[in-house]
Amino acid sequence: MKVLKKGEPKEWSVKVKCTGFGNNRYGCGAELEVVKKDIYLTYSEHYWGETDIFYTITCPECGKETDIPNSKIPYYLKGVFPSKAAWQKAAKGELS
Repeated sequence: MKVLKKGEPKEWSVKVKCTGFGNNRYGCGAELEVVKKDIYLTYSEHYWGETDIFYTITCPECGKETDIPNSKIPYYLKGVFPSKAAWQKAAKGELS
């Protein structure tokens, strides 16, 4: 447990349900409290040239990926998440 000093902000977190990768059918349904370090970016490229960005986590219970709704990510955090490859390296303790 960390003791917060006066004026120090609490770490941001959000609660989500494991739904599986973007399809709401294949996840285990576990309730997860997600903090910033758990999130990475995934991308979907459309044939017409647009790219969608998703805030994604990997469920520790079932190993499936779940997207976090854009509305649950505060505006001040939207530009700070790593790609999936960079997140995996950091999770393994590898330096880039």
